[in-house]
Amino acid sequence: MVILSISPKVERRVYWRTAAVLTLTKMVLPPVLKKRYSLKGMKLVPVIKRIRPGQPESLKGLARMNKELKTENLNMEEIAQHVKVLTGEDLDEICQLSGRSDDDVGEARWILHSLIIYANEFGQPKGQDLQVSEGDSAPIQSTSDMDTQPKAGKRKPDSSTASDTLEDRIASLEKKTKVEIITELKDKFTKEEINFSKMGMIALNILADVLYDLLKPDKPYLRPRCDCDITYLYSDHRNLNKHIPSNSWGGPWQIILTTDIAIGDDIERIRLTRNELQHSRIFHLDDKRFNKLRNILSDLLKRFDQHNKPTRLYTDHLNEILAKTISAEEVKSIKN
Repeated sequence: MVILSISPKVERRVYWRTAAVLTLTKMVLPPVLKKRYSLKGMKLVPVIKRIRPGQPESLKGLARMNKELKTENLNMEEIAQHVKVLTGEDLDEICQLSGRSDDDVGEARWILHSLIIYANEFGQPKGQDLQVSEGDSAPIQSTSDMDTQPKAGKRKPDSSTASDTLEDRIASLEKKTKVEIITELKDKFTKEEINFSKMGMIALNILADVLYDLLKPDKPYLRPRCDCDITYLYSDHRNLNKHIPSNSWGGPWQIILTTDIAIGDDIERIRLTRNELQHSRIFHLDDKRFNKLRNILSDLLKRFDQHNKPTRLYTDHLNEILAKTISAEEVKSIKN
């Protein structure tokens, strides 16, 4: 048996190298904003297009403003401050243009992540080496560097004042009118967003009309239709207890059978449709679910056409919404 002797000096060297490797393995960080990199005055159309599809499920760690500050731990106010420092723009304006929710902290974190990644790619100060370490970044508290840095070589001078909106800057940089650029950005909705918008319009208009018309004969002093939403009308129907569902009030979708076609069953279907849309965490309705709801509501509205006998058939109104092209204003009204 041969016993190898290792000198204390070599032993210490091996120890420290091993420790260094283990330390580096544990300290791998997500991307960090590079020092003095900024998006102020830059064209943001490309990054807004990146933001629009939403955060991919495969994304493990969000990019950071500095290595000590986890984006995952930031609240809405802190994210808005970081976005302002990085871009010079308001978070809610970027949310609006990218079609993301302006009151969801998860969406706000995704926006900040996307802006940091884009800044690291295209936001270098003029004359600065592109190979700056990502770990060497400027914290949010010190904004003077970002405010005073010249723009990157390919950026065009921007004559916008501090009061200009994001839309104004994009329009100037793209050499388009404000109306053209807003139309281009806002009208590019996904199929799932259009599905959600159409179903929202059906619920807000037709389904609420159904409940109102059904309640009116039993409640002579009913409020004007414009003051009644589905929640209010459903509560009145439930308190009146005239049209009792087959499986009682307030049940889930699963207990309503296709053969349950009493008026109370359809009142429950209206409530469940409204709740599904209202409580959805994303502005998204895939084709499979959209078609399922459309078929349920089509049958329901045919029954109410016979029962309520409206001046304008509910099914005609339904077909009109299904066939129409949704405008940006209509999407915004449903989203809000």
